[in-house]
Amino acid sequence: MILEANQALSAGDELWIISSRNTSHWFERIDWLVNFKLSQLEIHKSKKLSPWIKDYLENCQLNDFNFNFQELNSSSHLIPVAQWLPTKWLFMISYSDSIQQWIENTHINWIKWQKPNMRVFLPNTIQLGEWKSYWKTLENQYNPTIILETKQL
Repeated sequence: MILEANQALSAGDELWIISSRNTSHWFERIDWLVNFKLSQLEIHKSKKLSPWIKDYLENCQLNDFNFNFQELNSSSHLIPVAQWLPTKWLFMISYSDSIQQWIENTHINWIKWQKPNMRVFLPNTIQLGEWKSYWKTLENQYNPTIILETKQL
């Protein structure tokens, strides 16, 4: 099903998929509604030990101690958004000039999350026909709700 732009932010699906800022005008609208959580994730830097602490640990012969800071994968982010949007989850997948890779990432994560009803805000670089034909090669049982970029409507 394809929703018109005026219905794009209405209730109806548990998981919304969106592309990164540079390939979707929906990013700005949705980011505003979720209190700029997407923008914060884009600029987040993983924590690292300061040089002073590293030197201190070395001097105390504790340099083998492993501070395991989790690296944040900057290519995709899943955030709970039920308090801001009429959906449970918002998943941002960065677009890296590969239509197939973006659609595959969407499909892989959709399966990983046990196939919830999904709404996909297509990046401005993916045409509806490209989406349909490639999605069909990955999944022939389910077709998510699609939101097109305004210029594709």
